[in-house]
Amino acid sequence: MTTKIKLFTLISIIAVAAIGISVFQLFAFEEDRDPFAGESIVVGGSRSVVETIGIRLVDEYRDMYPKRTITMYEASHTGGALEGTDSGILDLGFTSRAPSDSEVAAFPNLIYRVPMRDGLVFVTTDPVSVQNVTTEQLFNIYAGTTTNWMDLGDVNAPIIVFDRSEGSSPKVALREELKFLPENFRVTREAIVLGSPDEMDAALSKTQYSIGYTSYGSIQLKNLPVNMLAIDGVFPSPESIAAGSFPLYREMGYVTAGEPEGLLKDFVDFMYSERGRQLMSESGFVPLFD
Repeated sequence: MTTKIKLFTLISIIAVAAIGISVFQLFAFEEDRDPFAGESIVVGGSRSVVETIGIRLVDEYRDMYPKRTITMYEASHTGGALEGTDSGILDLGFTSRAPSDSEVAAFPNLIYRVPMRDGLVFVTTDPVSVQNVTTEQLFNIYAGTTTNWMDLGDVNAPIIVFDRSEGSSPKVALREELKFLPENFRVTREAIVLGSPDEMDAALSKTQYSIGYTSYGSIQLKNLPVNMLAIDGVFPSPESIAAGSFPLYREMGYVTAGEPEGLLKDFVDFMYSERGRQLMSESGFVPLFD
């Protein structure tokens, strides 16, 4: 091979290598160029949502976009989600019920949307084998007029009643949103009132002959050892909750102060993506979008 040919070959190799490096650098630059890198948002709100699907959505999004920052604020309740978002502490507040008329009036700048539903399920614990109750039977249990499982054709054992506080999201939903409980309905003083979803789930998991109500999503996600009750013949399932034929469900939504923009909008878009839908379903919730 002549010197000229060798020189031409060497120059060609160097040129091809340089082009390859340039193309590699271009792709690397495009890959590293994150339009929301360095930006941050804060989300929080109702414990029923945050500790089930909220954390899963945030963790997945963080893994996808490590240069973006999403801070999860300490979980509270729906009222805290509304107040926190309105005050600017939160960019997005997860809610486990629809805002009341008074809350809508108090926070007129908040936009409320509902991507999913959660069943609010009455459950019993072993060795109770009741599978279906009527609305009237439930009322009698919670009013304290029915006190033994034998009255429902089951075991001879006192009924241990678990309830939530009046200001809790599920109780507000039962009274105000779903209009399930009559306005003047009073729960028996013998009921054990629990302050949080975790307390209710723990109590039900450990207490025989008890009845309480909790999240369909929590039952699925935690694999709680409870027996879900059909109400008036309708059993809770993703299909019955989505269709509204199961009478007790909650709107699991979120609020933002105005229309989302920038990083916040991208996170909201992720919630409504196919992966977001999959995470909701895996967490026991019923997505309300295709």
